[in-house]
Amino acid sequence: MRKSSLFWLFSTGVVLVVAGLLYARHVEQQNSVLKHIATLNERLSADNCSKEEDMQSTLRSIQQAVRENHNIRKDLAIQTESERLAARTQSLVDSIQAWQTQLQQESIGTRPAAASHRKNASQLRWHFSRYAAFVGRYFPSDAAQQLGISSRADWPFPDNAPLAVAVASLSIQEANVQRISAEAFQNLAAKVGRSWDTFEKNSLEAVPASAAVAPGKVYESLLFLSNGPIGLYPYPRMSVNGKTLKVNDDGEAKVILKAPPLQPGQPDAMRAQWQATIMAHLQGRDTSWQLTVPYFIVKHAAR
Repeated sequence: MRKSSLFWLFSTGVVLVVAGLLYARHVEQQNSVLKHIATLNERLSADNCSKEEDMQSTLRSIQQAVRENHNIRKDLAIQTESERLAARTQSLVDSIQAWQTQLQQESIGTRPAAASHRKNASQLRWHFSRYAAFVGRYFPSDAAQQLGISSRADWPFPDNAPLAVAVASLSIQEANVQRISAEAFQNLAAKVGRSWDTFEKNSLEAVPASAAVAPGKVYESLLFLSNGPIGLYPYPRMSVNGKTLKVNDDGEAKVILKAPPLQPGQPDAMRAQWQATIMAHLQGRDTSWQLTVPYFIVKHAAR
């Protein structure tokens, strides 16, 4: 048994601390956490840049395969689709990065300006929804759900989130776009006889609907095996905290947990976690993965 090391999915390590930061009582502690988040965001941003290069490399590989196949009509159609996918992905990534730049320019101290947050969040949600509809044609998975699109007012980060958290939250959204794009490119490349060698190894991934949940409320997340073979059968077996989950036809399971109530005397923000296990039959043998996903149970801030 081996544990997944999902780098860019440190959304369960970065954005999850938003709630804790909102209630931090010690400036020194808060500054230390913010500094840690900024460092992780630098690594995530570098990884996102690498994924952009991978996308362009794969596009060139598809174009080369089409030439080698003597430019037959069906391959030329795949090439056109690949070029459209690359353009749409880059456009969305540019929008995310533009908002990051705007946040850094408009921020007051360590807090991002709240005035334009809701407008930008609404625009980004619209762009994400359009992108999900576009890439949905390339694979059966629910792209909107995997992209982590939420109708919550605090998506992709709360109004009063520190600047480091806001910027990191957008980097996580960019990583989601790169992952979905990679899966779509894998399918397109296979149609012209090319595989994408830049894929990471199979790993267990979780995409939470939210980083934090109120006491007694329902916490939800999507659980799946990334980069697994398309049409994997039999379907993977998944469990959370020892309880078996129902896996849909796309090899995904929905995690639904009820957050426990906060007891008298406990702080306003408490760290919690859940343990996921998945087993699948790959390359003639049973293989298993484990993933620990943290989240926060928080009281609503007083207004």
